[in-house]
Amino acid sequence: MNYRWALSLAVCLVLAAGRSARADDQADMKKLLTQALKASGDAEKLAKSRAATLKFKGTTQVTGTDIPFDAEWALQYPNQHKLTVNAKVSDTDTFSVAVVINKDKGWIKLNNGKTIALGKGDPVGKEQLYVLSLATLLPLKDKSFKLSPVGEIKVGEKDAVGVKITCKGHRDVNLYFDKKTHRLLKCETTVKDMGTDKEVTEETTYSGFNKMDGVLCPTKMLIQRDGKKYADVELTEYKLEEKLDDSQFGKP
Repeated sequence: MNYRWALSLAVCLVLAAGRSARADDQADMKKLLTQALKASGDAEKLAKSRAATLKFKGTTQVTGTDIPFDAEWALQYPNQHKLTVNAKVSDTDTFSVAVVINKDKGWIKLNNGKTIALGKGDPVGKEQLYVLSLATLLPLKDKSFKLSPVGEIKVGEKDAVGVKITCKGHRDVNLYFDKKTHRLLKCETTVKDMGTDKEVTEETTYSGFNKMDGVLCPTKMLIQRDGKKYADVELTEYKLEEKLDDSQFGKP
């Protein structure tokens, strides 16, 4: 089983400099995000929550073959994550990988029991888990984020308006929201493909909205890289937490 592919899948689940945003742009974008949070459901519960636990299942493309997997993810804003992925490569071959990010530390544990420390300059797990966390919208209440408009597009048959998220130390991320319902429909950023070490455009589209733990969540996610399918993901469980114990983010 290829280590680089397994790590790429794990951190994926866990995703160009622009002009400075004018004050009225900032106000418009903040209003849009406020509407999106309200559209998610229990605004009071969302406001209190700094953590969440999620479960996924799905398939990812490896050399043209769909590989089924399931995953569990615990996150605590702003910089604690634990993601575990189990993949079934064949009837007799399985593979698991865990990625833990705890502030300025990080580790990867493979199913052979080996744990590898991530260096301080290692952007792999930290950056893509950062992108994934933005899709929950909760971190965007922080003042460290700069918001600017990126125009309107079609996501399927729906009209969507875009917001560029800029934060020091991170790649820019574009989020697109349904103009009518204010639900998040698409996330777009650039990532480094672990298999080729090349920069690629990653697009995640969201659908199948259902309420989980009082919050309206997208239960279906299609991830594409440079226009090609990378993974189909289904959210099976979502739970908000005010706080998770720090021990969950220790060395695996």
